[in-house]
Amino acid sequence: MSHSGSAQWRACIRDDRAAIRGAGIVLGDRHVLTCAHILLPQIAGAEARRPDQDFQVELVGHRAAGPAPRGRVSDGCWKPPQDDQRVDLALLGLAEPLPYGSGPVLRRLPSGARRAVRMFGFPATVPTGVWARTRLAGDGGPGGVWIQLDSEPTGPALEPGFSGTAVFDEETEHVLGIVVSYLAGRGSALSWMIPVETIIRYLPRVRGWVSGDSAVGSRWRRAWPVSRRR
Repeated sequence: MSHSGSAQWRACIRDDRAAIRGAGIVLGDRHVLTCAHILLPQIAGAEARRPDQDFQVELVGHRAAGPAPRGRVSDGCWKPPQDDQRVDLALLGLAEPLPYGSGPVLRRLPSGARRAVRMFGFPATVPTGVWARTRLAGDGGPGGVWIQLDSEPTGPALEPGFSGTAVFDEETEHVLGIVVSYLAGRGSALSWMIPVETIIRYLPRVRGWVSGDSAVGSRWRRAWPVSRRR
């Protein structure tokens, strides 16, 4: 699959003052998947309430004239970070459907896969966007339900502006997850993504855009609280 396929569904998410908050990935013709924390104010309340505002969704893979589509968090699709930090997800619903396409394929990650991946973020130093490449290192993060990413030594490291962006498999262009966190510090090469398996656990509405068999092993089942509310 060519790089002009799934990668065209990249999105830059801005607030009502057009300030960049982070990134996202368009699903279907009316939804954008991203991280909840990029939609929160600088000082979030203890309950991290769902933002009651519109966000601008700049479709960087479709440089069209006219104003950027606007969207807000869909009902039931606000999953901000809690004490266990395992989930940090939000699904924006666009005010109007897009006139083209159906979005990328989200792919469950085979257990033990160690693949080269790439992502497009919007750091303060390059607000128009920049590609970074990493390699999947294995299970990690809170509860072991994230995936650690190791950056290439000669390329850009992940930093603020990459959160919420899609992680593309270099070989297939499938979306394997979204970037959620990075290790702060100059030259840090460590970051993490929320894989598709975890995303659909907490945002069942996303399941319709997912392909592939379940990758959940016995260790992941133990890591997820059985009684956790979605």
